[in-house]
Amino acid sequence: MFFLRSPGIAVFFVAAVGCLAQAPSFEVASVRPSPNAGNGMNELSEGLIRTSPGSLIVRGASLRVCIQWAYDIGPFQIEGPAWLKDAGFDIVAKAGAPTDDDHMRLMLQALLAERLRLRVHAEKKEMQVYELTLAKSGPKFHESTSEGPPVFSNQGRACCLRSAFR
Repeated sequence: MFFLRSPGIAVFFVAAVGCLAQAPSFEVASVRPSPNAGNGMNELSEGLIRTSPGSLIVRGASLRVCIQWAYDIGPFQIEGPAWLKDAGFDIVAKAGAPTDDDHMRLMLQALLAERLRLRVHAEKKEMQVYELTLAKSGPKFHESTSEGPPVFSNQGRACCLRSAFR
């Protein structure tokens, strides 16, 4: 059997375990209500959240968008009060060292929990889905002859793809 004789080693070990358990955090961060709150910034789009190695800039994003980016989830996976779409924020944060987007997400999670007292939980939920299966006779569509990228539109509850198939 092995015993630790030096109390300094035990204290160091406990401190090291404590460091591993801490969520990564920004060195400096500013979180302010945005004047653009409620102006349709409810979709995660290009330029709304910008990162560079060691910094994160959010301009006018709703809390719903911040949660979506921080947890890397789709908008359909977030349920909460309606004001999640209306509360907008400007966030400027700097990490102590250059870091990638995955660590930035963890740091934003910690920042939202600390500054906004955000609490999240995950749960399984049954949802209706549609399954696309191939008919016994095979596919009946052909390659598109139209030029340009496909056009997506949301009509009602379904997302439609036009000009990809004829």
